[in-house]
Amino acid sequence: MSDEIPVGSPPAPPGRHAAPGGWYPDPARDGQERYWDGWQWTRNTRPMEQSAPAAQPGAYGQQPGYGQQGYGQQGYGQQGYGQQGYGQQPGGYGQAPYGQPGQGMQPAYGRPGPMATTADGVPLASWGWRLLAFVIDWMLLSLVTNGIAQVTGLNAAISRSMSAYEAYLTEVMTTGTQLDLGQVVQLIVTPQMVAVQALTLVAFIVYQALMLRSRGATLGKLATGLRVVPLGQGRSPRGLRWGTAVIRPLVTQLMGLVPLLGLLDYLFPLWDRNRQALHDKPARTQVVRER
Repeated sequence: MSDEIPVGSPPAPPGRHAAPGGWYPDPARDGQERYWDGWQWTRNTRPMEQSAPAAQPGAYGQQPGYGQQGYGQQGYGQQGYGQQGYGQQPGGYGQAPYGQPGQGMQPAYGRPGPMATTADGVPLASWGWRLLAFVIDWMLLSLVTNGIAQVTGLNAAISRSMSAYEAYLTEVMTTGTQLDLGQVVQLIVTPQMVAVQALTLVAFIVYQALMLRSRGATLGKLATGLRVVPLGQGRSPRGLRWGTAVIRPLVTQLMGLVPLLGLLDYLFPLWDRNRQALHDKPARTQVVRER
């Protein structure tokens, strides 16, 4: 596998603005193919001999003619006129060039169209699957933190503060007295309320860090077939490094403290090229779907 990523792109088929994702002859080295993810060349390469059948007599070095396969399909050992290609139906005029499937044909390489993948070709998780995994994790953590708050008496103290706050608002409305913002803050922002928020924040970070370090996924992601991987390394072993496993949930919680920034964080994969949330950026991670 070469570390050099070529510039440029494969020729785009007629009627398309870019070549679809798949395997194409490597512009940086003869005799091998390189994976094009629909946006850029990746570091994933393979010998050309693995994807082309043995040469037929008299067909070695044959150039594609009118209606034959073009760039991104069979090169060495291309079938002669009237012969059937590997994994394809016999075709003539109107056959699709540039590795695209034509009518009645199966594609020789790659996928039938562009698909968001990691640099090594693993499909990225959609926003919907990530949202479902988040909801599962949120419900599990809420059960745990609420149980702790209930046992320690924090919930009871918060309930008394809310009752006092409601009574104060009722008094202001019935007597017509001026609202004292200082008293409102004192009734709402109690030590017990701060303790519950701190408990939730710490529980989220610890839970996420331990699961990402050991499994590369939280329980919600495991249930939905998702996994967090280093940027561009979808085939990496399970489990992230400790630094990455801690930075990712820590940044998530810090952004959640800023109004609207937390919402933007979770919506960001909808338009991001690598389908990364904002908290994926400093951690240099992506989320893939394995099933």
